[in-house]
Amino acid sequence: MKRVHVVDLPLSNYLHFEIASAYRHTSRAGENIFLLDKREISTDLAMILSDDFWLLDNQKVMIQIYSPAGTLQHSYLSHDPKTIEYYKNIKARVLELSVPFEEWHEQSI
Repeated sequence: MKRVHVVDLPLSNYLHFEIASAYRHTSRAGENIFLLDKREISTDLAMILSDDFWLLDNQKVMIQIYSPAGTLQHSYLSHDPKTIEYYKNIKARVLELSVPFEEWHEQSI
């Protein structure tokens, strides 16, 4: 399982806690976590990343839509091949820019 967390720096107290404690444990359990400073992404990619998504076995995608305030408004599951390919491309772009958790954590200590 891979996760990319796009973050605003400086981190909020909550995100600092989540990254410093929870991510350390889940990464030890086998989750591959990557972090990306929002300032490192292009405007077009930032607009795309306003919503959250989960690729499930590269065969379906769960798309979560949030309000500007960060409240989950709704989510839906898509099996559409074009939609899946679209999100696979976003995933590849984001992974290319992100830093593995261990490396990011060492740099931020």
